Amino acid sequence: MKKFNAGIERRYIAPEPVVVDFPFFARRDLNVFGDAVISLGIDPSLTAMGLWMFDQGSFIKAEVSTKLKDLSRLIYFARYLEQIFYGYLPQIIVLEDYAYGARGFVHNLGELGGLIRLLINEYCHYTKAKQLLVSPTMLKKFATGKGNAKKSAVQLDIQKRYDIALYSDNEADAFVLSLIGFYIMMEDEELEKDLPKFQKEVLKQCREKLLN
Repeated sequence: MKKFNAGIERRYIAPEPVVVDFPFFARRDLNVFGDAVISLGIDPSLTAMGLWMFDQGSFIKAEVSTKLKDLSRLIYFARYLEQIFYGYLPQIIVLEDYAYGARGFVHNLGELGGLIRLLINEYCHYTKAKQLLVSPTMLKKFATGKGNAKKSAVQLDIQKRYDIALYSDNEADAFVLSLIGFYIMMEDEELEKDLPKFQKEVLKQCREKLLN
């Protein structure tokens, strides 16, 4: 795996991703994609973007914070994401879609969302990786069984279900997105057989989106 270069913006140094052991899948041989990570989940945020990558039985996480504004902030996030994409070579990138009923800073979020989509599309074009948009409702349903659950419920339910520490709702959302991408790429009925019905329903809908 390529070494991550953390120096991205001269005034703000991006955090190096942290490897987190994830024993939930430790019993299985998941080394099917070589050195490339299987999936990358991105929870877009103007202040603290969450990223989680599933990497052959462990997760790699990063929460990217910045005090930059406007164009400088977009450049910072663009450089960071490019290094993540081409340094770790995810087989699928799963991005949380816009919350269309959201209020406040919607123009800024639209700019950030457009930038991330452009970077993902370019990466997937050159690497033939897959990309997937997951609505906030689908994300919450996969995590809790309820599409209208509160963001705090996502974090609590995921921590309990997978016995893993999550330190923010950004981390929790990115974790769920990465997990969705992992199941989609593995295409393993045995791995999915014990999933609750609501998670299977979300995976079915996500796979249908990939085909359309």
